[in-house]
Amino acid sequence: MKQTKLYTPQLKSKNYIRTNGITAIPLNPLNTPDDETVFADNHSLFIDRRPMSMEPVHQEDGTQIDGIFEQVPAYTVYKLFIGEFMENGNGIQRILAKLQEAEPDDILEFHIASRGGVIDELLEIYNLCDTLFYGRVTTYCNYGYSAGAMAFLFGQERLIYEHSDWMMHSYSGGFGGKRQDLLDQMKHEDKKLARFFTDIISPYFTQKEIKKIQKGKDFWLNAEQMLERGIATHIMVHGALITAQDYLEAKDPSLKVARLKQEKKEKKKQAKELKKLMALEPLPTRKTVKTVKTLKKPKSKK
Repeated sequence: MKQTKLYTPQLKSKNYIRTNGITAIPLNPLNTPDDETVFADNHSLFIDRRPMSMEPVHQEDGTQIDGIFEQVPAYTVYKLFIGEFMENGNGIQRILAKLQEAEPDDILEFHIASRGGVIDELLEIYNLCDTLFYGRVTTYCNYGYSAGAMAFLFGQERLIYEHSDWMMHSYSGGFGGKRQDLLDQMKHEDKKLARFFTDIISPYFTQKEIKKIQKGKDFWLNAEQMLERGIATHIMVHGALITAQDYLEAKDPSLKVARLKQEKKEKKKQAKELKKLMALEPLPTRKTVKTVKTLKKPKSKK
C-alpha cells in the first residue's frame, strides 16, 4: 500500500521520519516545559513550538530534489488530548485561554480517547476551532463516542488506527430553573443543538440515519467503516500513513476498478457537455466585400 503525506506544516518540521524518501508518522515529542502545558480534569494541552527550518523539497513520488530547500517559518502545534467532556472546574477555560494565543500559522491537533459528555462544552471548543484554527485542525482518534465522536469530525485531516472505534448517538445536555423556564429553555436548546449536531454529521450520514440517531439509535463503526463513510481521511498501519482510498482499494481491488470506470465515465460526460457548448456558440461571421471590376470600352479609331 502506498504511503502518503499530510500536507500540514507539522510534517515539514525536523520531527518526523522518512521511509525511502516518503513521509511516515510524525514523532511529535512532548518535551515541553512546564509553562507550555495546561491540565484540566479530563483534557491536557501540550504546546510544541517549532523553530524556523530549511527542509528539502520532494517530488510527488517522494523522491528528494537535489539542492532545493524550502524555508519553513516558525510555528506552534497545540496538542489537545481529549477525555470526557465533563469539566467541573475552570480547567477548560484555562485551555481555551491558552489556545487564544495562537498565531495565524499555528496548528491544532486533537488526540481523542473520549467516551463523550456534555455537548455544550464541545460547542465551546468547536467555536474556537472555527475562529482561530479554521482549516488547520488535525484529529487523531483512538476511540471516540458521542461528543468525542463529534470532536473527531472537526479536523480537516482525520487520522485513525486499525483498531480505532467510533460511535455516534444523540446529544445530551443539562439546565435548571423553574417549570416554565425549563420548558422554554428545553425548546430553545433542542433547536440550537439539533442544528449544530446535524451540521457536523450530515456529510457522513443520510437524513434518514440522522432521524434514527435523534430518536435514540447508536451507530457503532470500526476503522474500515469510518474510512468507507469518509469520517476518517487517513489510517496509520505499521508506521505508514495511508489515505482512505488507497487502504480500501488495497483491501478490495474491485473498488479501484469501479473508481477508474467512474472517472472515465465522468470524463466522457464532460467532453460531451463541452462539445454541446461549442456547438451552441455561434461562429463569428466574416464580412465579405464584393469588388466589381469595370472594364473601360476601348476608344474607337476614327
